[in-house]
Formats: sequence, structure tokens, C-alpha cells
Amino acid sequence: MIQAIDKKNILKFLTNHPSWQIDDQGRFILSIMNKDYLYLVSELIRIAELADRLDHHPDITLGWGKLNVFIHTHEIDAITQRDLDFVQAIDFMVD
Repeated sequence: MIQAIDKKNILKFLTNHPSWQIDDQGRFILSIMNKDYLYLVSELIRIAELADRLDHHPDITLGWGKLNVFIHTHEIDAITQRDLDFVQAIDFMVD
């Protein structure tokens, strides 16, 4: 059974991942800002390829100057260990 991570542990996790926040729906959110639209598209593709390898697909929005990646486990509408692992993988890839 998939289990949600409690808020205390999520906040502790975020201290090591300062680029991420929690949105008003309880999802991790990463906002990448850049005026180079093709750069943002390339980051989107890299994240999408990682998501496909991990079989864990985030919600993503792309607009001029901003790429947003929202991560949570859709199945239980909460953050799980799988989401923590995904955030770490993205941070490793993007840094």
C-alpha cells in the first residue's frame, strides 16, 4: 500500500532541496525561469524522459519564461517516497 509522507518530513526534505516548494494543493513544485524558450523546452524534455524511465509522470506547464513541474502521487493525491525520489533525481539531473 502506498503511504503519504507527513508534512514534518516533507518540510525536512525541502531543506535539502531549496529549489522546490509545496503548492496550495500539496504538490511539490519546481519553477525554472529562463528567457530562452528553447532552453525550457529542452529541460521539459529531459524531465519527461526521466519521468518515463521512472514511470512516474508529473504535471508540467510551460509558458514564455517559465517551466513548472508539479509532483505528487496521483493515485492517493499526496506526496509519497516515490515523489521524494523523483525530486532528488530531477535535482541531480538539473544541477
